[in-house]
Amino acid sequence: SGNIATTAASLASSKPVTPSTTSKGLLGASPAPPLTSGHSGGARRWNFSATKICDGLFLGSYVDAMNPDELQAMGITHILNVAGECPVEKAVGERCTTKHVELRDHSDEDIGAVFDECSQFIRSGIEKDAAAVARKDDGNGNSDASSSTSSAAGGVLVHCRMGVSRSTTIVLAYLMKFGTHVRTEGPVELTYNQAFDYVKSLRPEVSPNL
Repeated sequence: SGNIATTAASLASSKPVTPSTTSKGLLGASPAPPLTSGHSGGARRWNFSATKICDGLFLGSYVDAMNPDELQAMGITHILNVAGECPVEKAVGERCTTKHVELRDHSDEDIGAVFDECSQFIRSGIEKDAAAVARKDDGNGNSDASSSTSSAAGGVLVHCRMGVSRSTTIVLAYLMKFGTHVRTEGPVELTYNQAFDYVKSLRPEVSPNL
C-alpha cells in the first residue's frame, strides 16, 4: 500500500536485502564523510555525488549538502537533513530552505514517526521547484529572475551522513506515497518492493533502516 499511515509497517515487514552494518550504525564498511567543510585552504575538495531519484528529488550524503554555490548550480532549493549528528551548514541554510530531522542511525530509532512530515516537505519542495520552472518556461518570453532551477535538475536533496540508510528510508516512504512523476502527473503510489528496487537500481549502496 502507498498510504503513508501504513508505510512504517510495510518497511518493517519487508526485508528484500540482508541488513548491513551501515543500517545499524555509523560503523559501516565505507568510511563516513567528514563533518567538516568541503573546502580547506582554498583547495576545492567538495564533490556533488548525490543520486537523482526522479525529477526534483536527489538522495545523497552530508558532503553533498555542504556547498551552496554547487547546490544552486544543481538547482537544489530545499534540503532535508535526517542525520542528528550532522549540522546544517550556515551558508547553505541562508540560501536554501532546510529542514533538520534529528534521527539517530540506530535500529531502535522510530523513523516511521517522521514519514509524513518529511514526505510533505519533499513534496512541497518539488512542487515549488516545478512551479518555478513553469514560470521560467511559460512560452511567452517571460522569466523568473529569482529561479535558478531548470527542467533538467533541481528541487530537493534528502541526505543523512552517508546517503545509505536513514535518507534512503525517507525517500522510500515518499515514493510509496507520491511515486516518481509528481511534476507532470498526479501521484502514482508504489509498493515498498517497487520503491526499493527502483532506488536500488539507481544507488546500489542503499540499505534502509528496517
